[in-house]
Amino acid sequence: MNPTTPTTSDQPATKPTPPINPSPKSRFMKMAPVILTRHRDMVSSDQFDLSSDFALAEMVRKLVENSDGNQYYSMAAFLRIQGAVEYLSQLKNLAETPKETSRVSTPTLDHRV
Repeated sequence: MNPTTPTTSDQPATKPTPPINPSPKSRFMKMAPVILTRHRDMVSSDQFDLSSDFALAEMVRKLVENSDGNQYYSMAAFLRIQGAVEYLSQLKNLAETPKETSRVSTPTLDHRV
């Protein structure tokens, strides 16, 4: 054994911390408040709703226009439309903080039934 090589007993016994990989939404929420406010204003505007609706309608039109009656193309087109709708939903809710769930008090409800 080489005397200059440290042994495991010479090294401090520290527990390694797991890497933290924040989600893209949590990273976005840590941005400057002015950015979050601008984003909320943008997605709540009538122009954004109108533009996104027409963009989605144009996408559906192109998908239908390119269909050739193949059932697999139709299934793939449906999944693309679902993906586009989900993307718009994520974009609209990106700057929204989730609300904590709380128990609703119902004094007239008999839980023993």
